[in-house]
Amino acid sequence: MSPTEIEIPKEVLPFEKVELILAQWEKKRRGLLGPLLFPDSCKRRLVRIEKVHIPHYLFTFHQSTKSGTEVHYILIDGVRGFGAYTNVEPELRQAVPEDRILPTLIPQGKAQEKAKEWLARWNTRRHVFQFTPPELLSSRAAFFYLPFWVAYYQRPSGRVDVEVVDGVQGYLEGGRTKYLIKAGMDALESSPMAKG
Repeated sequence: MSPTEIEIPKEVLPFEKVELILAQWEKKRRGLLGPLLFPDSCKRRLVRIEKVHIPHYLFTFHQSTKSGTEVHYILIDGVRGFGAYTNVEPELRQAVPEDRILPTLIPQGKAQEKAKEWLARWNTRRHVFQFTPPELLSSRAAFFYLPFWVAYYQRPSGRVDVEVVDGVQGYLEGGRTKYLIKAGMDALESSPMAKG
């Protein structure tokens, strides 16, 4: 694999689909009373949309419980170390992205510790009444980049709003994802390669 190639999910939302998702969200967000209650927010206009790739670790854990063997998939982002559960392991492909690639700030060892903490919390909640705690049988790690679409909106007051769309499922993301994208972009801009 050449240095410019990265692993990304096989299925990625096209730009046109993202535009439609954002347009539907804008219409819903404004509502009937929006222009009266929030005139500055409702008069914002879309300035640009860009795609960014965020590094992620996927940890697959097999554990033994009284009821059998369980498999858990835990995603940890490589920028801030936020975790999330996922149902399946994604199909990946190699690609040469033309978009921004955020730097990996969390090493694999630290990400694996965070994933184990997530699993421990899950086990505590789920197996609280069992005398024998689950036993970790094996774990496997995969590293890839998840695409996200970032839309920038300009308000009449000059303020810039940001909306983020998951580039695989098409979900609108919340503040945590916006925060990690901002942190990744700040790190990217402060790196020596960006200045050179």
